[in-house]
Amino acid sequence: MSERTPEYKRLLDVFVRSVQAMAGQKFAGQEAWMVEAERLATKLFFHLASLLYLRPGTRFEELAGIEVHFFDFASSAVLARACFETYLAFHFIFISPSSADQRHLRYLVWTLGGLLDRQRVTPFTDYGRQRLEEEKKQIEALRTQIQQSPAYADLAHERQKDARRGKWRFEKSWADLAVIAGGSQRYFVGLYAYLSSYAHSGYLSALQVGQAQDKQVQLQLGQMYVGIGLTIMSYFLTDYASLFPPVAAALDASPEDKRLVEVWHLTGADMERMYEGV
Repeated sequence: MSERTPEYKRLLDVFVRSVQAMAGQKFAGQEAWMVEAERLATKLFFHLASLLYLRPGTRFEELAGIEVHFFDFASSAVLARACFETYLAFHFIFISPSSADQRHLRYLVWTLGGLLDRQRVTPFTDYGRQRLEEEKKQIEALRTQIQQSPAYADLAHERQKDARRGKWRFEKSWADLAVIAGGSQRYFVGLYAYLSSYAHSGYLSALQVGQAQDKQVQLQLGQMYVGIGLTIMSYFLTDYASLFPPVAAALDASPEDKRLVEVWHLTGADMERMYEGV
């Protein structure tokens, strides 16, 4: 097992305690929508915790008359990609905006995009059909809110079209969002392409799974995802503390926790140094 796994578990514990620092906090009035930040935090935690859960290996006592045990680095790659995207969405919507109006606008467009995605799903039940009909009204209300936002008026014409269509990244790539969050474009583009090969069943993913018959090789291939998870947790916790004062207070109250977060907060320059001499 990776020597970083104990640190990963410690930082995951910090993650949970930081989110718990918001227990009992109420979001009301114009800030009611901020609760969505906690939901993205929960989604990210699910992915990160499952990534750690896979490290000891997947085991079945008996399948087809034999004991099955393997280290599922392929699923770890898919989870790591989901962690990246969840964190980058969180940062772009809640952290990087330059004003409260811009933050709210990005949230509204993100919400609109999700509801429009669901409109493309064919319902199989009366409840599903009714839900889609009800959401059509919500979609129109969201478009009205979006166009009335002061931040909408500041957008270029093409970006206004993106907003009305629910394209919440405004034509930015995931690599663009990674740079906005403080990462290295070169590091992210290469790593994200590799992770996406597993998510989309590219040839490389099938090749590596086929070649990694030895369990020690499988274990080694999965080690990188522990480091990826540590870095994503560090970035998220730093951002979450900047967004919510109770979280910042919880981290400040534990110097060891804060130090662990800082250790794994690799900057874009840190990432670029990996390419020195390449």
